[in-house]
Amino acid sequence: MRFNIMKEVNPMKRLVLLATLAILGIAGTATWAQEKPKLVRMTFRVNNQTVTCTGNAKVSMTLIFDSAMDVKVFPQVNFGLQAPYPLELPMVDREWVDEITFFASFDINEDVPSTGDGLYKFLVSAARGAGEGGLVMNETLSDTVVNSRGETSNLSIDRIGNAAASTDSVGFGSIRAGTVRDSVITVQNDGCANITITGYSLNANSRPFSLIESPTNVVLGGGDVLRLTVRFNPSNRRSFQNQLKIFFRNQTQKLDSLSVKLTGTATGARIVVIPGDSVRFGTVQVNTTRTNSVQVTNDTTGAKEFSETLEINSISTSDGVIFEVDAKSLSLAPGDTKTVNVTFKPNTVKAYSGNLIFATNDFTRANGQLRLPMSGTASPTPQPPPPITQLNIDWSLYGGYPGYAFSDTLYICLPNNIAGVAFARWKIVTNDAPPQSANDFTGGAVPFVSGNTLCFKIPLRGWVTSNVRNYCYVWLDGTNGTSGWQNYFYSPLYYYTGVPVLTNLNINLAYWPGGYAYYTRLGSIPICWDVQDGRDVAEVRWKIVRNPNPPNGAADTTNGGRFRLPTNGTLTSLGCADLRFANKLLTQQGWWYVYVWILDKAGNSGHASATSFRFNYDLTAPVAPGAITNRNIPATVWFGRNSTLGLRFNLPSGARDAARVRWRFNGPPTAQDSSFSGEALLPLTQTASDSFSVLFNDTALCGDSTLYFWLADSAGNSNYRNYQQARYRFDMCPPEITRVKTLSNNIALNGQDFVDRLLVTDPHSDVDTVWVNYRLGGATTEAPPIPAFRIGTTDTFRFTIPLAGVTRRGLEFRATARDNVPAAYNGPNTAYGPSNGPACNDHDGDAMIAGISEGEEMWYPIRTRVTGEGDFRIDSDGRPVPLASGDSTLSYQLVSVPYELDSSGVLSVVQDDLGAADAKQWRLFDYLPQNSVATRWQEGAKARAFTPGRAFFVITRKNDVVLDSGPGHTRRTVCPDTLT
Repeated sequence: MRFNIMKEVNPMKRLVLLATLAILGIAGTATWAQEKPKLVRMTFRVNNQTVTCTGNAKVSMTLIFDSAMDVKVFPQVNFGLQAPYPLELPMVDREWVDEITFFASFDINEDVPSTGDGLYKFLVSAARGAGEGGLVMNETLSDTVVNSRGETSNLSIDRIGNAAASTDSVGFGSIRAGTVRDSVITVQNDGCANITITGYSLNANSRPFSLIESPTNVVLGGGDVLRLTVRFNPSNRRSFQNQLKIFFRNQTQKLDSLSVKLTGTATGARIVVIPGDSVRFGTVQVNTTRTNSVQVTNDTTGAKEFSETLEINSISTSDGVIFEVDAKSLSLAPGDTKTVNVTFKPNTVKAYSGNLIFATNDFTRANGQLRLPMSGTASPTPQPPPPITQLNIDWSLYGGYPGYAFSDTLYICLPNNIAGVAFARWKIVTNDAPPQSANDFTGGAVPFVSGNTLCFKIPLRGWVTSNVRNYCYVWLDGTNGTSGWQNYFYSPLYYYTGVPVLTNLNINLAYWPGGYAYYTRLGSIPICWDVQDGRDVAEVRWKIVRNPNPPNGAADTTNGGRFRLPTNGTLTSLGCADLRFANKLLTQQGWWYVYVWILDKAGNSGHASATSFRFNYDLTAPVAPGAITNRNIPATVWFGRNSTLGLRFNLPSGARDAARVRWRFNGPPTAQDSSFSGEALLPLTQTASDSFSVLFNDTALCGDSTLYFWLADSAGNSNYRNYQQARYRFDMCPPEITRVKTLSNNIALNGQDFVDRLLVTDPHSDVDTVWVNYRLGGATTEAPPIPAFRIGTTDTFRFTIPLAGVTRRGLEFRATARDNVPAAYNGPNTAYGPSNGPACNDHDGDAMIAGISEGEEMWYPIRTRVTGEGDFRIDSDGRPVPLASGDSTLSYQLVSVPYELDSSGVLSVVQDDLGAADAKQWRLFDYLPQNSVATRWQEGAKARAFTPGRAFFVITRKNDVVLDSGPGHTRRTVCPDTLT
């Protein structure tokens, strides 16, 4: 070890260290020579394993001293259970292994040591240090030194052996019956001699305790441990107790044992079902069902205090299509019983088997499941009689309509004889409710054979609701117990009793050709009706006579007729028909009596309760109206919009039954009924004169024209050739104003009067007055109006705007014209113009469409022309304002011209005032922000032309330069404008 440490230092340090050690060694030799050797380690081994306890065995002993010893002198070792340690250790194989290590061995058996077992201490002495004069060691006791493992060097001797369990009792606590809980017990040889585990035992009622493994003939050396696993696996619910014995033999071959008390409690639920062996459904018809009940109990028999709630987490079957349960889970308190219904639903003819499966917390069942076998057999389904496809009923015995009857009994036969029929069943109700089961019927009869077919009778009176629609379902039941209720035959059935009463006879006013009830010129009368009890009508009949005379029977249709409704019609309560006259009535004018009645589809006639009314048959048209005796507007007077022309006229004797007056404008009528423009009702007073009024409010009627009118009577007779006429003069059309010159010729000279001409026309009442308003261009304030004068007898009018109104701002004017319609007759009509102005002018009455403000419509723009050097900037006193001069960036100024110039190029406008282009004297720039940075500023000749609203940057060193515009004219006003 010292060598190893020395190898780890560097050479220089090694020399120093060796010198130091040499000095220390010399000094230390003298000290060590005065001390006795010491025993520093004493180790006992059995089979080369360090031990502190042993039984019968060959034991080796190793003594290690702290200094060199005289190897010719052996140590002496005494031992014993207590001082003075009288026994001499019988050592053999003694030897010094090296100068500090001594080795010897000895036997432990039944004879050695001769004293009993226990903790032996060893006293070592007599060993001598090496060299002459070596000192003898002091007696050293084993409990003052340690062995190779650092333990006290005493040695326990146990030549018998003993076992001890880790516990004397194991409590497993409470678990659920059917579950498992394990616990480990350890058996340890707490002596030094070997023991042998020979067996185990539990009481006769060892259940539910058991050993997982039971190893026997297991030899445990001193300190060895055996692990035993004890299992608690109860199947019953109660408290359990047992005694586990573990048998072993020691070195004396004496049989001994250890006892461990085992306790545990089992609780839980216990499922019991009735029936307990299987669920048997027996034989069931295929595609039908049978339900059996299974009682489920949480059994507490003999274990009430150990019972728990039974939780059935899942209830299922091995075939959920064939076997169906009504519960998916259950929870039962101890002692409770509940029922689970299982339905067997076979769909094929065969034998079925399966299991009803309960997944529970009863773990005494494998995996907590109870599987209850189920079985059942499906047999073929008996077939019911075939469905009824047709019923043979002689409906001619009633009204002739299928489904309608009035007799007490309905006689029915099937198309052919059908075998195996026990009953004919029917269900007759007032709502659509087909049978829901074989027992859902209102009547039945045993059919009888008649003419090689089956027949039966259905009683109606007292059994079937009358005078309403009934729903009739008929089917057959078989002698094999089957029913054909699902294959029923359906037919509507109307059972009518009593006579049908026609009520609410209705003739729409539109059906009377003259618009007056009970007056007609046609050969028929369209009527509609209700039936008192809502029954279906088969036929309507009528009788027409001069004097009151009701029908004496269903066939009495004198001068009338009958109308049969469509056989497939079911016009419940409401019906309509066209009552046509017999041919001989078509030439006999005057008053007639009509009797109307109906027959229902069951054959009942209502002639005894016929409904009657009176009508006038008239074929003669009124003669022409007589002369006009009065009118509210004279024929020579013009009248305007919304005027009403009232006329009173004589009624000749041939027109005393007139009911309407019809009229037409601008020409006589040309067709009988469609050529009139309007009509008015006349009172049916049979007076000698009558009156009507006509509203005029249409520009199409403007002019000096004629109104034609004629008469129509209450039966609708009218002859358009029998007309009268009335002259009228109507004008709601205002004059039209246009400017003689075109829009392009709209320039006035600045400082001169402006003279212009207008064309103003009115083809009806003619133009009465024209005047003109004017204002400066773009202004809203108007000058006083000036008159416009007609030129001779023409439609041209001339007006003059004084020079004060002709300025550098331009000019705007608007003319107003009115016609000759008197104010008393809603006149005059007024117009504004000229109408041929700019496109933005309002020609349709909506200024906003034109893009101009309301009230600004129809203004006409006139541009003003400047000549010579044109115009220039002036100050408030009217003096010219020169350009500012300078040569800094602050000397730039914006220049623009408010005219459309004859010559608008920038150089032609500015060079006559600034002189020829000279960048040292003046510069002009045009700014185009839409261009790129490189071309955004354009100078001189590259700049765009002058136009109103466009400005240029100008700088000049010249003084007193007045920039004039040159000749040009103002921009047109009135319309919106865009500056670029």
